[in-house]
Amino acid sequence: MSINSGKIIKQRIKSVLVTSKMTKAMQMIAAVNMRKAVDRKVAARPFTYAAWKILAHLVRDDDEAVKKSVYLREREGNKTLIVLLASNRGLCGGFHSNLERRVRQYMNKYEGREFSAIVIGRKGEKIAKKLSIPMVASFTNLESTITRANRTAIFQVMQEEFLNKKVDRVVIIYTDHMNTMTQVPRVRQVMPLNITDLQDILEIIARKEGREADKNQSKIDYLMEPNKAQVVDEVVPLLIRAHLYHALLENKAASESARMMAMQKATDAAEEMVETLTLAYNQVRQAKITNEIAEIAASKAALE
Repeated sequence: MSINSGKIIKQRIKSVLVTSKMTKAMQMIAAVNMRKAVDRKVAARPFTYAAWKILAHLVRDDDEAVKKSVYLREREGNKTLIVLLASNRGLCGGFHSNLERRVRQYMNKYEGREFSAIVIGRKGEKIAKKLSIPMVASFTNLESTITRANRTAIFQVMQEEFLNKKVDRVVIIYTDHMNTMTQVPRVRQVMPLNITDLQDILEIIARKEGREADKNQSKIDYLMEPNKAQVVDEVVPLLIRAHLYHALLENKAASESARMMAMQKATDAAEEMVETLTLAYNQVRQAKITNEIAEIAASKAALE
């Protein structure tokens, strides 16, 4: 090794230690944000579950007035609006690459359709541009908090595009927070409502809460006044908005979990690198000391 190897290694150790402190701080911040997001989504879960049970019942209803509702009747067109939930920031491992892969899979599955997008998060804008999806609207101010005004603005664009028949269906693509280690990208059709998606959501929420899905839901008969059609047209948009809110909460918790795990891995890698570099530095020092002792011994022998 060269004479300056020890100095170079020491400088690298200092640099890696600084990086380790930064990633550790970012990990702690992400952990706090994740806990807040998880608490919010858990607090909203009972209402969300009840709302989706009502939606599932309405979708199954055989009443012709209910079936004719614009929010429940399937259209034959091929225009699809994707509400893409991402994040403003990176440093969250494979969170956005997995989301992009799920969007690509959905587009490949329905290759003949015409797609447009409402994008939430700057990383979502990059995904839409990369996949050549025209953007109807973009919201990049949801990173810190999900307010009622933000939710309303997103829903109004969704509703306007659907009711004005600019699109034939609206789907939300987001990442579901299963636990700290697992985040799953999902596709949910919200306009018109899809019974398969609703049933799947009910089962997932029930599983998260450690209980069985309500099998008797289809036996419940709701009394609606003044009539079913009017109630459906008034209530269903509110329940779809609750659907959107839940997806935003799940996505927020998932992104912060992914970011926390990515920073934890980065911190662990930095600490491991410090150990390796310290060992190399000690070996250089030992070799230098051995050489000096050998030179002293050789000089002494020469004098004798």
